Amino acid sequence: MVTTVTRRITPAGFLLAVLLFLILPFVTASCDVPADSGTAAGRLTLSLTGSDLAAAHEHLDATGGLALSPDQQSRADLLVRMPRSTQVLALFTAVVLLAGVTPALVRRVRVAAAVAVAVAGAGGALLATTAYFTVQQCTVITQNFLHYGTYLPSVEGKNLDSRVGEVIHTGIGFWLTLGTVLTLAAANIVVFVRVRRPAHHPGDGAQRSPPNRPDVPAHRADSRRSDLDAAGPPRTNGGKSAHLIRAPGEPSRLVEGMSRRLRSLLLAKAAVFTD
Repeated sequence: MVTTVTRRITPAGFLLAVLLFLILPFVTASCDVPADSGTAAGRLTLSLTGSDLAAAHEHLDATGGLALSPDQQSRADLLVRMPRSTQVLALFTAVVLLAGVTPALVRRVRVAAAVAVAVAGAGGALLATTAYFTVQQCTVITQNFLHYGTYLPSVEGKNLDSRVGEVIHTGIGFWLTLGTVLTLAAANIVVFVRVRRPAHHPGDGAQRSPPNRPDVPAHRADSRRSDLDAAGPPRTNGGKSAHLIRAPGEPSRLVEGMSRRLRSLLLAKAAVFTD
């Protein structure tokens, strides 16, 4: 299960986060302009995805009475152009999120989980930073548009500066991407905690000590020793006593005893023949 999280779910999750960041609206700004005597009602919309920020492809959508000609559209797009720092942040965010597939290449589960958590933390921080600077730039753009639109009779005499924040929002792409990254971070933290680090044994090739056994009570040890003494020497090898079993390279005691008896009998017979 833990290897599935680090080698399959985590890389797939980070790829999903990259797609959400690049495709869905990251920051949006929209404003409805009421109709006046010379202009019909219209709407200005600025929707920025991660790919728009990374490619510096900002586009202002004007509908209704505010529809623009191609030349006017080109000039309007220049007004909503984001600074180069925001583009660099968006590119760096996409690269860091894409680096979330690297845990699939790491064999050790704990190391893979640690890498995933680090990538998720860095990606989440970059997402928040990119969103913050994009919202700040959209605020400046919106204030400029309000300044340019003060000539409209529908807004004449109205103070709209305090309502700038009402038209700018972090998009669903930001929240879904951030939620995916945080979920991956939490899952890999659980994996990192559950997978224990292998025990370290000093000295390579050293013989491990046997596991500690619970202490045997004294009365049980005495009773076992008495039973062993009463039973006599252990009998092995088809009923022969253990001390009669010949150790490798040494003659058996039984063989030595038989040799001595045979020698004494031979000496006795020789003495008889001699007499």
